[in-house]
Amino acid sequence: MVKTAGLTFASRLFGAMLSFGLIILVSRYLGSETRGICGLYLVIIALATAISDIAGGAAAPFLLSQYPASRLLSGQMIWAIVPSVLVPLSFVFFSGIPANEFLLLAMASWLNSTWSVQQQIMLGFKKFAAFNLMTIAIPAFSISGFILLYAFEFRSSLSYLTSVSFAYFIATISGIYLLRGAIQGQKGSWKSEGNREIFRKGFQNQLAHFASLFNSRLVFFILPAATLGLWSNTLSLGEALFLIPGSLGQVAYGLMAGKTGKGNEKVFQKAWRVNLLVMIPGLMATGFLPDTFWQWIFGKDFSGISALLKLALPGIGVYSLYLLVSYRQSASGNFHYNFYSLLAGLIVNLLVSGILLFTGKYSLNGGIMALVAGWGTASLASLVALRVTNPAAFRSIMGISG
Repeated sequence: MVKTAGLTFASRLFGAMLSFGLIILVSRYLGSETRGICGLYLVIIALATAISDIAGGAAAPFLLSQYPASRLLSGQMIWAIVPSVLVPLSFVFFSGIPANEFLLLAMASWLNSTWSVQQQIMLGFKKFAAFNLMTIAIPAFSISGFILLYAFEFRSSLSYLTSVSFAYFIATISGIYLLRGAIQGQKGSWKSEGNREIFRKGFQNQLAHFASLFNSRLVFFILPAATLGLWSNTLSLGEALFLIPGSLGQVAYGLMAGKTGKGNEKVFQKAWRVNLLVMIPGLMATGFLPDTFWQWIFGKDFSGISALLKLALPGIGVYSLYLLVSYRQSASGNFHYNFYSLLAGLIVNLLVSGILLFTGKYSLNGGIMALVAGWGTASLASLVALRVTNPAAFRSIMGISG
């Protein structure tokens, strides 16, 4: 498990380095304002994908024991058309996104949601090699497309959106090819019910993703996107650290989904311990880097990242614990407990943000502190829920036998 997680982490790390390279290019050559707009594009795509994943999405590894992969894949591809159109359209009317960007955002949203369920099906089939390959390929095609467009003097936020859309297209086509053999060779006794059960499990799981998305991106709904270039890069750095629990959690999820027994708790315990061993020094190293280092990477427009990181790092560390617990709950089909934990965090974030807005003291720093409070609340709530729903798993991470 540790070896597989290590390879997954290595691929995600390399993919993150490529994505980071794209962020650097956008930051240095298009500026802080454009970087903030690009960050809003990703919020729109992520929101559309989160709604699309109601049709299965991240619940796919669990659902594969009950439904054929072809049904999960085709069902989400059809359903995803609705949010992929409506979400970008709503931002056109309410957030000032230019109408000429609507079609590209809609296409990018649909392609990303299709790739999202393909990715989860790969985990369910334990096709970690294919999963890791595409983890690298997507940012590789994104950065290649951006460099090509920049060379031909297409130098705006649209060049970023076009390159990302192209990468999602390649990933979707590749995913169809990589999964073809596994889907055709799949055998089992399938449930005959309609899509209600798939949507029920998918919706339970996505409630947590909705809460997570709004929790981490709340500031984008309050402050103008053009002013959030600095925070967009800071959040990207924080999310790079989430690769550690994310890689461990995804592999553990693939190994535990739909299974029972003490073996699951051993897998979970290993993931928990490795996360602590890697995450703690990673957080410390990131926190000690001076602001001049980030200016050297992103450009002089991005002075102040170090201060924002210091505010966010405690929350990032604590939230990594929630991520691991969420994968353990998902492996048992307890998706709704992840939602309860994140909802508690979102409520705290909204309360703190609301107080700051009401008193006229809301700022980027205040929004970050509200987010950190939300992350901490979600992590604490997840541990409480784990202790109630799966005492064996809770005892395993606390080092208690029996």
